[in-house]
Amino acid sequence: MVKLKILAVFLGVLFTAGQAAAQQPPVDEKLAVAMQLLNERTGQVIELAAEVQKLGKQLQEARAELAKAKTPPPAKP
Repeated sequence: MVKLKILAVFLGVLFTAGQAAAQQPPVDEKLAVAMQLLNERTGQVIELAAEVQKLGKQLQEARAELAKAKTPPPAKP
């Protein structure tokens, strides 16, 4: 889970840097196209990272349910 948080922070920094760079006037058309692609891809990666976090939480919940199901009930006195 810590790795996912680190990934989310890294992607947030990358996204912010991409936006800041996109606000500057492009040197040429190729650079403008490259920056647009970078911004699009960065947005997609951030969305995917959020989905991975969501799935990670679901996995933790499923593991907890499985562990709970495997635990035998307490013996009756």
